[in-house]
Amino acid sequence: MPRIVVSATIPAGQSISSAVDLSAGDASFCHMPSGWTPALLSFLISYDGNTFGDLVDRTAREITLNVIPGTVIQAVMLPARAGWLKFRSGSRFGPVIQTVSRTFTIIGDTSQATLLDHHRTEETA
Repeated sequence: MPRIVVSATIPAGQSISSAVDLSAGDASFCHMPSGWTPALLSFLISYDGNTFGDLVDRTAREITLNVIPGTVIQAVMLPARAGWLKFRSGSRFGPVIQTVSRTFTIIGDTSQATLLDHHRTEETA
């Protein structure tokens, strides 16, 4: 199964990570940083890597989760082919500064993308 591995880091003294491009596959798992200044974790999503919006559910509630440092979570809360993603320490109304740089590592599955690209190639042939 083809995979991608990408990382995003919240720099020390900040609350929002660098952006990572997840358009090549579906996020499967996310390794949480081994240290964490206590805070919820929320997400920002973008279709183009420039314009980001808060990730909310269908009732417009911000999606947040508790972080257990050094664990791995299933990335079921992220939409398939999410595009660009940033992690936020805290919520949109209550960001929390991380005192040390915190890195998240995402493992994505590209096998579905490969199948879709192959199917599209056959359709245009």
